[in-house]
Amino acid sequence: RRKDALKNYLIQLHQFIEKERKGKEGVEKLVEVYKNKPSFADAEAQEETRQKLQETTFMLNFLEASHYKINNNLCMSEGKTAPVSLFSQYIETLRDKQNLLVSTLRLPLNLALEGSSDYMPCHPPNDYYQELNSPEDDFIDEEFPPPAVIGHCRVLYDYDAVQADELSIREGDIISVCEKLGDGWWEGELHGTRGIFPSTYVEEC
Repeated sequence: RRKDALKNYLIQLHQFIEKERKGKEGVEKLVEVYKNKPSFADAEAQEETRQKLQETTFMLNFLEASHYKINNNLCMSEGKTAPVSLFSQYIETLRDKQNLLVSTLRLPLNLALEGSSDYMPCHPPNDYYQELNSPEDDFIDEEFPPPAVIGHCRVLYDYDAVQADELSIREGDIISVCEKLGDGWWEGELHGTRGIFPSTYVEEC
């Protein structure tokens, strides 16, 4: 049961990591746009975007280090190859006043700002889902109503989809917004295709 709970938690962490990575990619592209065309935003907006990129990187560091720590313990308990992470040498584990083990991530500033892109889990997330989730046959006949449209937005800058669940959008497109997901991403529909897109690339109509 403890292993199943850890695997479920790793699934959630993996989803958070993927979401943060997408958010970081979107902010990085916006920073690049401002760098190449400073007239697109004033100095305050550009500084806010740089701060957002730093905050997103720090959050991604925390999530990846947490996933590595739990994944490493799980791999060791199952006799599997341990994952590799640049953060491993910077995780310090000590006992607190209640004699409980507490892990702390202490990164040099340059590494904290850069982030880590080398981390690969030893368990593919799909394996977790196959082990823990119910068979998909139970849902074959289910029908779901179309998503409600909560508004519309106009695309300011081109964006090419990086992941399968993203929308490729072009300047001037009008997107039907279905949900504002937070962390810089919205979900919507364009030309009959539904997906997510960076909210910093659009303005509400």
